[in-house]
Amino acid sequence: MDLVAVALQVVAAIAAGAVVGYVTQRLAFRDARRLAADERAAASAAAALAAADHRGSLLRALRDEVEANLRLVTRPDQSHLGQMSRSGWDDARALELPEALRAQLRVAYNEAAIWNGAVARVDMLEANNVSFSVGGVRTQLASQEAQRVHTEFDRARVELLSLIQSEKPPPPKL
Repeated sequence: MDLVAVALQVVAAIAAGAVVGYVTQRLAFRDARRLAADERAAASAAAALAAADHRGSLLRALRDEVEANLRLVTRPDQSHLGQMSRSGWDDARALELPEALRAQLRVAYNEAAIWNGAVARVDMLEANNVSFSVGGVRTQLASQEAQRVHTEFDRARVELLSLIQSEKPPPPKL
């Protein structure tokens, strides 16, 4: 009987070990799944924050470019008419923007392309020493064209500032 009692103790110990092992394994896997879910949620939140920050950066760069283009035509220096920039618009085109803003930016940058072409023609006339009409062309460009371009960029600026102010960055999630 002693042998049977010892055998039962060994079997009971093995069974207890198996139960403890099973419970421990289940708890460890549950904790591992929870940690993985927490890490996925943190990575997702970080990605969303990075995307929002990237969008904000592109919108601010576009705003700065629109304001620089406005300064260029607010009081154009007739001795040197500069080219308007469009790289901020090129970068921001991939963003989802309200249709009214997108349409206004298209109009403004179309006017900028017309302005840049006119400035290039004036520069070409000067380079070829065609001076008989350059002064008149410069004056016309600096007054009439500048006013049209200014009007369109100012409209775009107002709508863009409204969008930037309406998009408040989400609070950082730690």
